Amino acid sequence: MRRDVDPVFPFPGWRIDWLILCFAFWGISVWAGSPRPITLFHTNDWHGMVAPAPALWMGGNGSSDPAIEAFLASASSALAPLLERQVGRLDQPLLRGETGSGMFGPTLCAAIAAKTGIPIAVYHLGGIRGDLPAGPLRYGQVSSVLPFNHRILVGELSGKDLAAAILRGRILCGLAWTGLSVGPSGVVTDATGRPLSPEGVYRLSFNDYLAQEGDGFAEFKRAKNITTTEILVRDAFLSSLGSRMGDPNPAWVPER
Repeated sequence: MRRDVDPVFPFPGWRIDWLILCFAFWGISVWAGSPRPITLFHTNDWHGMVAPAPALWMGGNGSSDPAIEAFLASASSALAPLLERQVGRLDQPLLRGETGSGMFGPTLCAAIAAKTGIPIAVYHLGGIRGDLPAGPLRYGQVSSVLPFNHRILVGELSGKDLAAAILRGRILCGLAWTGLSVGPSGVVTDATGRPLSPEGVYRLSFNDYLAQEGDGFAEFKRAKNITTTEILVRDAFLSSLGSRMGDPNPAWVPER
């Protein structure tokens, strides 16, 4: 099970390994001797989202290298049809920091639950990097707000750990969920309204980042009987929009 790269190198999830591209450019500079890389990427905001920088390759006199810029323009052109492809439509905006029916986190958790067939699903809000507007959606919009290739896992967690994670996630605004509720007194209940039993075992969907204690949620590292579905969280969301780009993994049969 791999650890995702959110905290340090959150590259866009465009099915392109930008890190390999960076090293390729660095290798070219070493071999050529004269050009020197200034910056390949710049951050768009404090979340660390990255995008190609305007001046990607500088020569010794500070001018851009036309050959490199032409190469990048060609790569961007090749990606354009994928990024511009319409994948669905939203009747209302999905806002990552909003409460009520427009909450992105619970909507995403509902998509994960629908994909796995397990009513309880959780997701860390740090993995959502923006809002989605109402109206037609393009793949590029979805991949920019869900840029990480988090894989959905299915496992079992004790009621004690699950309740602790939910309550801490509620306080810190760091976790979203579906299939559970939190009452005014801080009691976590299941879909039937029954409080979670500390000794009980609950089956749920989460992801490989949380399983590695991502965002400090150590509870998920203690999950048992884990199965990796190989379904990306982003693809689960695409499926909820009716997009074929989120086709189910044939190796995973949703539980009912």
